[in-house]
Amino acid sequence: MPATVEFLNNLERAFKKGDVDEVIALGVRMLHMGWFGRLDWFLNRFNRMLKNLTPEQMEKLNRERFPNLFYVVMYVIRDMRPKKALPYIRSRHNLIERRIFHEYLGNHPRAHHYLRRGEKEMDLVGFWTDVRKIYYRLYRGLRVNVNDVEKLETTEDEIEFVAQVITKNYAIGLYHLLVGDISLETFGRIKKAVMFGLSENYDHTTSRLLQVFIPLAVMIGKEGTAKNLLNAAISTARTEKNRYMHEWFSIYRIALNLPFIENEKEVGDLLKRRIRFYMQRGYRGHEVLARTTLHFLSPVSHRNLRRIKEIRDKYWHHHTVRIVEVLTGQRLI
Repeated sequence: MPATVEFLNNLERAFKKGDVDEVIALGVRMLHMGWFGRLDWFLNRFNRMLKNLTPEQMEKLNRERFPNLFYVVMYVIRDMRPKKALPYIRSRHNLIERRIFHEYLGNHPRAHHYLRRGEKEMDLVGFWTDVRKIYYRLYRGLRVNVNDVEKLETTEDEIEFVAQVITKNYAIGLYHLLVGDISLETFGRIKKAVMFGLSENYDHTTSRLLQVFIPLAVMIGKEGTAKNLLNAAISTARTEKNRYMHEWFSIYRIALNLPFIENEKEVGDLLKRRIRFYMQRGYRGHEVLARTTLHFLSPVSHRNLRRIKEIRDKYWHHHTVRIVEVLTGQRLI
């Protein structure tokens, strides 16, 4: 859903007052909402605001963090042009930005490295660190105790609470997807988190949950629910200029319709073009998603299969391969 009038009015008031803390808080909310089409406008206003700050205010702001975070999200998620994000992650202080950069490119070992560095050097402890440790283990194909996820406590902060509820359910859903089993009760709880995120307009964060929830719906035979949510996710990503999610869910659509595809060569050529694009930009997750879908469409290339297994093991994408297996109803050899 596009940015609300109320939100934009609040942001305009914060800019006019010169309230940097409020502007940053609203900017972070804008990232969770996935309102990426407004990032250029936001950054222009924010940078003008920074020019009027005193050195003391700039020190308090911690210039190393802002506006770097917003630029990384804009270039890596919105535009899928990661090279343009490089100037904003070069400082040794940009550990969070580096983690985001590598996580969205699908280089999970590097993302995990910067997560642990942030834990040691910036004292980044609590929910966000703990939940990421859990889902990185799942990405790697390692076992976790789902009760460790269930026990994670969410914050009372309004902005963070919604995002944490969604992310907690993402980790729970990921666990059940990899195990290959989920109760209707647990599925229902995750669905409530999806609806909660959508009702609060947290479009991007909810899209992360949908990456797992859509194949879960297929896994338990609710393909109608999966297709409806998939169409909504693609439409929202297109509207909000979230290229990362639009590309991701477009591959889901191909995978989900694989048994009914008649123009195999045309779809295969499309997947090959997308694979070349993902390789050029360095998006390992998207690449293995598209390659695995291509393999199930036309399993003739042993070279393609080797590359899938290489990415799965080297960059921790056991979950991504599993997603395509569930969507297509096939198993990787």
